Amino acid sequence: EREASFSEEVLAKGLDVTLETAQASVDSDRVHILNAIAEMPTLDGVPPAEHHNYQSVNKRLRCIFALAAWPAALRRGKVQAMRLPEILKADTEITELKYTFAGRRDLDSDSLHQFTSSLPSQLQRVSLDLSGCRSLTDAGAEKLGIVMGELPHLVSLTLSFFGITSIQSSGWKDFAAGLSNAPSMQELKLHGFASIDNLGLKDFALSLSRVSCLQDLSLDFGDIDTVGDEGAYGLAEGIAVMKQMKRITLGFSRCKALGDVGVKSLGSSFGQLPLLEHVALDLALCESVGDEGAVALASGLAGKQHLETVDFSFQKCSVGDAGAIALVDSLSGLVRLSSVRLNMADAAVGDAGVKRLFLGPPNLEEGTWVYTAPAPSDVALFAQWRAEDAQRSPAAKQTS
Repeated sequence: EREASFSEEVLAKGLDVTLETAQASVDSDRVHILNAIAEMPTLDGVPPAEHHNYQSVNKRLRCIFALAAWPAALRRGKVQAMRLPEILKADTEITELKYTFAGRRDLDSDSLHQFTSSLPSQLQRVSLDLSGCRSLTDAGAEKLGIVMGELPHLVSLTLSFFGITSIQSSGWKDFAAGLSNAPSMQELKLHGFASIDNLGLKDFALSLSRVSCLQDLSLDFGDIDTVGDEGAYGLAEGIAVMKQMKRITLGFSRCKALGDVGVKSLGSSFGQLPLLEHVALDLALCESVGDEGAVALASGLAGKQHLETVDFSFQKCSVGDAGAIALVDSLSGLVRLSSVRLNMADAAVGDAGVKRLFLGPPNLEEGTWVYTAPAPSDVALFAQWRAEDAQRSPAAKQTS
């Protein structure tokens, strides 16, 4: 780490920066900068000795130094001694924070709480990468949810937990329970649930369903062997009551315990969201998912007049012709639909399904239709299908 090599003296100077008393190699530059900050009518006059804008800029600069110094201070055990929490909280201008602790074994639950409890209350968007922070525990997850749920203006929260097995199902439940108090949260993106099980997912979704303003939800459960149909059913129950939801992205790639029963429940939950505009579902390598699940998803999407974008992956699933045809048919007639991606590479789709994918929904005349599917039994079929397609109005279509 570059910051780790900085001396405390060097870091301290940045943490105490005072712009109005700072020097510049060319004094006219200092004069111009101060006048610009103070919003003076001319840049060449004598800048004011004091101005409230100076204080705002000083706090912003000190916060930048504090965030840069935090990893080194954490390693040295000097976070409090260097006043980093105080400096971070004092920044009244920051509204968006993107920060990473990825791979830091020295970040435990107390250290994370020290950081998050110092976040300025006016923050609107927060993104934290905690991947590989294996010292975090259930207690840390609970505190994280509580702190984020108490930020009054927080609209968007993105968190990455990849590689953390020390947070168990009870921790995820308590984390979501803390978020349920969030008064303004509209967007939530969570990636990496290494140690959640079916019951934990059900409890997590129930707590999450109480976030009253949530409109955009993205959850990634990829590579989790402990999540199957029961967990998907519990998640679907939570989603179904989020009537304000507009965008849903769910990742279940390589969840080998997930099958048609769980996917059917998800399809049913999508059907109960009247404002749904975007849905993405990654079921790649979920080999137990077949036509029954795909048809249920199609039924959930049918008639969704607000729906604009669809992105489904059935790569190496057991979906065949019936599922492929049902999915394409369900999208026909959706007037706002503008973009569809269907990945059925290495699925069980035959000629009838590939043909329906090739032709695509007729209502996507001005939209984008992207699909991936096995090749037909005879490549000459493409010419025949193209001739049929020529009878329709030209559509913007990309095939692979």
